[in-house]
Amino acid sequence: MKLHHFCCRFAILLPLALVFPLVTFAASGGTFINLGEMNVARDFHGVSLLPDGKVLIVGGSSFSGPLASAEVYDPATRTFILTGSMIDARVFCGAVNHPVLLANGKVLVLGGGVNFNILATAELYDETTGIFTATGSM
Repeated sequence: MKLHHFCCRFAILLPLALVFPLVTFAASGGTFINLGEMNVARDFHGVSLLPDGKVLIVGGSSFSGPLASAEVYDPATRTFILTGSMIDARVFCGAVNHPVLLANGKVLVLGGGVNFNILATAELYDETTGIFTATGSM
């Protein structure tokens, strides 16, 4: 069964995870498929497809405020695994500037904002270690 690529649609679907399990649509079968539930309810977050087919989900906002947390979605097991947290909490880190997968396999997360302050900082995520490290400013 061929599934529609959902990575770029997380921004639309993830707010449903506050109440409902995350789902995607399989056009070939005309059905919705339950993708599981995130560990942290969030919206206004960033997403990036990783080299191994997993999806990195970073930052965003919850009822308690801006988030520094991150998790990785594994489509093979339909599970969300918490990974290291970002140095800075970031909201809207995917609305305008999506996290960028670099040629070396690391993900560049930049900008965004916290409490109406725009961030000029950037961080690199290393999937092999699950760690974010600071990398200059814009």
